[in-house]
Amino acid sequence: MKRKVKIATVEKLSEVLVHLGEASIIGGGATLFLEGLVRWGASLAGISGGIFLVLWGLYIFDNSNKLGE
Repeated sequence: MKRKVKIATVEKLSEVLVHLGEASIIGGGATLFLEGLVRWGASLAGISGGIFLVLWGLYIFDNSNKLGE
């Protein structure tokens, strides 16, 4: 028997992903101001990873009725 997770659990997962993405975007943006200590590639990777996490969290939130029970 296949168990499905509750809709509230899926929505909380999406909220966590959005918050992680927000923190990653803020951290990547903050490292852009640290000249010489952090490379541009690491900062841009943090920002782009944060954008991906936010979009993934929003996608999961939009489809929570299909993914949850």
